[in-house]
Amino acid sequence: MNGYVIAALIVAVLWWIGRIRVGGGARLGDQGLSAWVRLGPKQIVLYPLKPKKDTPPKKPKKPKKPKKAKPKKEKPPKPKTTLAEKLRSGKLLAETFVPIALEAAKGFAYKLQIDVLELYIHVGAGDPADGAVLYGRANALAAAVWIPMNDAFHIREGRVRVDWDPLAERLTCAGQLALSLRIGQILWIGLRFGVKALAGLLRYRRLKRKAV
Repeated sequence: MNGYVIAALIVAVLWWIGRIRVGGGARLGDQGLSAWVRLGPKQIVLYPLKPKKDTPPKKPKKPKKPKKAKPKKEKPPKPKTTLAEKLRSGKLLAETFVPIALEAAKGFAYKLQIDVLELYIHVGAGDPADGAVLYGRANALAAAVWIPMNDAFHIREGRVRVDWDPLAERLTCAGQLALSLRIGQILWIGLRFGVKALAGLLRYRRLKRKAV
């Protein structure tokens, strides 16, 4: 097979792998809370956990023979680090890695896609006046969730609804959140900021040696 064809196949496979989406989500409903992770079309449930099958009891292990204790070599005591040195090292660490971590977090948030965002609030109260107040607050809560999320992320499918049932006796909430990233995006962000983190580590060590 021609080398160019092999290279083209490798590039095509890597491109296909990079397009696979990974992510996770959670759902709150009548059956309680559930959570899962996603790899492409496959979904793995994390919670609630499935009951484990009964396993046969293991055979007792034979007691091991006690080993002879070797004489321990006394290590010279390490010089104690003063509080001032710890604070100086902490300041250098924060100045070096916090900006990189924040930039990486922004990169992930920018690429992150919310596949599903659903929020349902069902308002009920014994007193109609209390129900009206709760209905207004529930709408304010829905807006407080929906508007910032819609501004910050790309939402493929989103629904927010507030219902008022004067015959209901309590307020109930249900919802679902599912988000994902492409494998290619994760690798690119990890490679980009991994190089920055390595450069920051070298810079931190250099500054620490100068401070000693």
